[in-house]
Amino acid sequence: MKFSFMLETIAIFSHGGSRVGDWKELSEESRSRWEAVAAFWDEYMGEHDNRFHREIVRPKTEELLAVEAGQTILDIGCGNVNFSRRLADLGAARSAIT
Repeated sequence: MKFSFMLETIAIFSHGGSRVGDWKELSEESRSRWEAVAAFWDEYMGEHDNRFHREIVRPKTEELLAVEAGQTILDIGCGNVNFSRRLADLGAARSAIT
């Protein structure tokens, strides 16, 4: 199963004089850039992450988080939400944003 979705971006800038009015334009640019690479990333990561994530990143992240059923987790930088789905499998309530 392939995942193609729209990127929802929150842009926060600590410099450069960005205004709230600039965020819509920046969000649209981010969405456009993500859509350009989404198919590649979905294929690369696969349905259940790639081997590096499954064998190295996921186990240690789960260990560090000590995920418990009912725990609420905010997954920032979630990509194509593979890890967020794993958090749900472990019983966590989660919100994800890239």
